Amino acid sequence: MTKSSVCYVQSRKDKEKMIVVPKGELAAFYWYDTNRQLLDYEIKAMIRNFPQFELAEVGDGRIMWHGTLKSNRGVLWTLAAIYENNHPNNDDYGGSIKVYAIKPDLNQIIAQYGTIPHTVRDSEGIYYLCTVDPKNFIARRDNRGRVLEASTAVSALGWASKWIFLFESWIHGDISEREFASHDY
Repeated sequence: MTKSSVCYVQSRKDKEKMIVVPKGELAAFYWYDTNRQLLDYEIKAMIRNFPQFELAEVGDGRIMWHGTLKSNRGVLWTLAAIYENNHPNNDDYGGSIKVYAIKPDLNQIIAQYGTIPHTVRDSEGIYYLCTVDPKNFIARRDNRGRVLEASTAVSALGWASKWIFLFESWIHGDISEREFASHDY
């Protein structure tokens, strides 16, 4: 995609060439297209910290890390850490990386137990783990607006690991729901 894309508009006189834009310059929609260095950092950090996770495309252009964690109780949790198109930002609970429990299925668990602390619904009503509170983490930016510090797949999966530990502790009666729901544990 190195050729130029030409945009034509109808003027009163005739069609005239209005603007020439290199292909892909305005069409870059995904953060990993415009910030390859950040993606490279994410890949290196994930290989170092969660080597059992693989990078994949979701199907709508977003990318994710998909893999399995084994809890301290021996339960295998298959997780998908999906980057939002506007990554990096932290304007929402969970930040711009949403961690979904694929197996066990978080939606089925919630149907069985009712409300579970630190879970959030996405725009399609699917539950994911709350791994970032926007009040506690604000993306730092430089004077050009570039993000200097933001949540990462490593941090999101680290918090997801803590969530799993607390969830299983709560289900087995080792901690109360209040303790699970607090931000102090």
